[in-house]
Amino acid sequence: MIQDLDILGKINTFYAKMRELIVKFEADRKVQAVLEKAVELIKQFKIEETITAVFNMVKDADIPTKFMQVFQGVINYLKSTEVKDIIQQLNMYIETIVQKLNSLNYNDFVDYAHQIIAEYTAYLNELIRTLEIPEKLEATRDFISVVLSSVRGLIERLREIKIAEIIKSVKDVIDEVVLDNLKRFAEFVKQEITNLDVKTEITSYLGVMSKWYMRATTIITEMLSNMISMIKEFAPEQKIINEIQQIIDGLITELKKAELIMPSFTIPFTDLVVPSMTFSMDNLHQFEIPTQLDIPEFTVLGLHTVQATIISTSGIKQRIIDLIDFILNFELNMFDMGSLFGGLTMNYFPVLPEFLLPAIIVPEFSFPTLPRIPEEKLVKTLQLPPFELSVIPSEMTVPGFGKLSYEIKVNTPIYFIRNAAEVQTSLDIDETPQLTAFLTSQGTSISFKILNFNLDSTARVALPKGHHLIAAETIKFTHNFLSVDHHASVTFSDFSAQASGKTTLKVATAPYNTELLNEVFLATKGGLSATIDTSYKHVVNLPIIDLAGETSVTQKCVARQEGTSITIAIGNQGTTTFNSHDSTHKSELQVTVNPSTFKLKFNSDTDTFLLKMRQTLSADFVIFSYFKFDVRSEAEGPIVKNSLFVGSVNANLHDMNLELKATHNTDLIGIVNGALNNVIDVVVHPREVVFSFQNKGNTRVNFNDALTAKIDLQNDYSATFRSDKQHINTVALARFNQHNLFWRFTADNNEREAAILTAVEGEADLDFLTRPISIPEIEIPFVDFHTPAISDIDLYDQTGLKNILTTTEQTVNVDAKIVYQKSQAAPFVDVMGLIQIPSVGNLITDLSFKSSIINLNVSAGLYAEDDLVFRLGATTASVFEGLKAKLDGTTSLTTKRGIKLAFRPSNTEAVIAPRRNTRSSSAYSPALTFRLMMADLKDSSVIRLPTEGICIRPITSTSGAVWLFW
Repeated sequence: MIQDLDILGKINTFYAKMRELIVKFEADRKVQAVLEKAVELIKQFKIEETITAVFNMVKDADIPTKFMQVFQGVINYLKSTEVKDIIQQLNMYIETIVQKLNSLNYNDFVDYAHQIIAEYTAYLNELIRTLEIPEKLEATRDFISVVLSSVRGLIERLREIKIAEIIKSVKDVIDEVVLDNLKRFAEFVKQEITNLDVKTEITSYLGVMSKWYMRATTIITEMLSNMISMIKEFAPEQKIINEIQQIIDGLITELKKAELIMPSFTIPFTDLVVPSMTFSMDNLHQFEIPTQLDIPEFTVLGLHTVQATIISTSGIKQRIIDLIDFILNFELNMFDMGSLFGGLTMNYFPVLPEFLLPAIIVPEFSFPTLPRIPEEKLVKTLQLPPFELSVIPSEMTVPGFGKLSYEIKVNTPIYFIRNAAEVQTSLDIDETPQLTAFLTSQGTSISFKILNFNLDSTARVALPKGHHLIAAETIKFTHNFLSVDHHASVTFSDFSAQASGKTTLKVATAPYNTELLNEVFLATKGGLSATIDTSYKHVVNLPIIDLAGETSVTQKCVARQEGTSITIAIGNQGTTTFNSHDSTHKSELQVTVNPSTFKLKFNSDTDTFLLKMRQTLSADFVIFSYFKFDVRSEAEGPIVKNSLFVGSVNANLHDMNLELKATHNTDLIGIVNGALNNVIDVVVHPREVVFSFQNKGNTRVNFNDALTAKIDLQNDYSATFRSDKQHINTVALARFNQHNLFWRFTADNNEREAAILTAVEGEADLDFLTRPISIPEIEIPFVDFHTPAISDIDLYDQTGLKNILTTTEQTVNVDAKIVYQKSQAAPFVDVMGLIQIPSVGNLITDLSFKSSIINLNVSAGLYAEDDLVFRLGATTASVFEGLKAKLDGTTSLTTKRGIKLAFRPSNTEAVIAPRRNTRSSSAYSPALTFRLMMADLKDSSVIRLPTEGICIRPITSTSGAVWLFW
């Protein structure tokens, strides 16, 4: 391709054109003249000789040797001299200096200074002559003049060139280098497209895909076969191994015949539907590729309608070839430059004036001299005031810490690491002493980029004036995947403190990117206050498991203490995107606490693609006064259309009153749909306690289109407790389609009576038992047993229910009542006015049972009038004659004239026969057996029992029999 496009020839052409322009502008001559002048300037500077002379001067001075001599002398002096002697000698030197200052002769000092100045002036002038400074400055002046002259000549040459010539040269370069290459490349692309067989190419790619799929299937088959073989070696006689082998063989067979189904989909923003397609993986290379596509009419965004068209591979190729031909045959006719610009030149360039640098003359250096002053005037003008230097104390003074540093380097062919640390004391611009520490660690590897890192850490402690302390530290860690940046500082001032910190953490990898920012501030001046700001963000992208998400979370916490009050505020906010599903969350919490009150407020709002929740909560508490608590929560979800919970608690310590209220309502959707409602209400105060709870549910369960079930549940509980009255009531209802059960229980107690009432009602439809059912043959695993098949069995008929029940619709009603009527008479016994036994009241009970088979009514009563009377009545009614019966009886007990018991049955016959209990230790232990019959008692007899003092005698009357006991 390089030869076809003649790239090397185009480079040579471009180089020739640029060479022609350079020669035309005579730029090469001017650059050559400047370079020759530069070489001449370098030679005149004599750089090598100058550097050699300076080096010899430094070498002759022998500064390191003299410094080491002085340093060694100081060390020897400190080793051989005591600290006390050093201090004493230093005091002597100070006294000597003071004496010399007092005896100083100014004129002699001036003469000596003039002598020193003259020596250094001569030395400096000699050094200037030796280094030839004037000659070098003159050569520099000539070089600058040559450069300015070359630039001025180049500009003059540019001013004479015609614009038409410049444009023509540029056009020639573009035509020969750029356009010609584009045309050659377009011809190459055109030829490739012409020779391209789209169907063959796609078929070859499909063949490669099928080949790789079959190879992967073969590898999986070999792996599973080897695994089964290894398992058989360890457990050769296990039946389950053969079953697993069969499962794997079936799986491999299905994989080889697998089909890839592309479902039908609609192109976004249009109503164009792409039909579904099926690909067989083993015959993927035989997939028939259509030569043309028939695209029906469709609408874009519901606004623009695209007409039906036919697209073929040959048509697309022809359109591309036509586009290339258009590009190849396109010609842009440039206008005539000569006629347009004519003789127009580039004379608009500014004309540079001639620069003449003045000659640089280096004069001889001379230093000013000190004036001489007559002695009579010097005494009056330079008279030093008396002064004394403070004497250095003889105590030991430890100097401040200086500087300590270390550095370690490890260099290997694959890894280089450097560690350095430094600790030093210094003074800042405000003369504030400070201690600074540095730590640096760096690792570099060319082969393993993951080992590259950089760590920088600093710590600083400063002691400003005014009882202040400042401490600060920074940490910065950089890695290819991780970076950490941390800053923190603490300031102590008098009786207050202030601290702040900021930490940034970043993780950058291909599947996971995160950024964490945390800022903390704490202050104690004017009360304790703290602020914490935290933000977190991450992006997850795992295409291999089709997982992509982005999350952003921010939190701000503010706490403040003023006096005895503490306030805390916390705000959270977050957003997340998970596989194109957006979720948001926002919550706020405020807490205020002081010695007498406590207040709390909380708001939360969560919105996700699975659950939506809105919550509010508030609490208010005043010590020894009241307490209030309110909560509200709303939720929505895939199976919950709406769920609302509202609750409150109110307690008043002044009224000794407590109230609790809560309601919960839920609407369900989906397989189970309906409404669930719950209400609870509790009131407690010293005089009364009231409790109420209601639970109700009306739902429908949809198992499928043909099978549905309606379920209703209800539970109501209520209770009231007072000193003079107690009441409990319970109601329950359960309904399953046409079957239902109702139950009610009531207990009541007051000053007049105590009662228990209950009622049960039930309805059931047994029609489903009349439908024949069939049970297929069932194989019981592990025992090789098969249950026989059963077909068309009628449970209602074969179980005998048809003969017992009159109808499939059965109802049962049960009512029961027990009432104790308290006696209002005076108590029986009053022992010393402390213990009172109340008189006996009336006990009444009623029972009613109704069903489709039998009805039963029973009533009984125990009445405490003048005598103790018991009345009993029972009646049964049934479709079966054997279950019909009626019983009425009265029993009385009198104690006024001895103890007598009388029993009067109505239309009954009683047979009393003694029966000996052989298990008793007594010789005679009779038991009475009663048998009631529908007859009149006609005989009269006296029955004497073996027990002394008891006699039973029946007395016949027209209304029945009376039994007397004495």
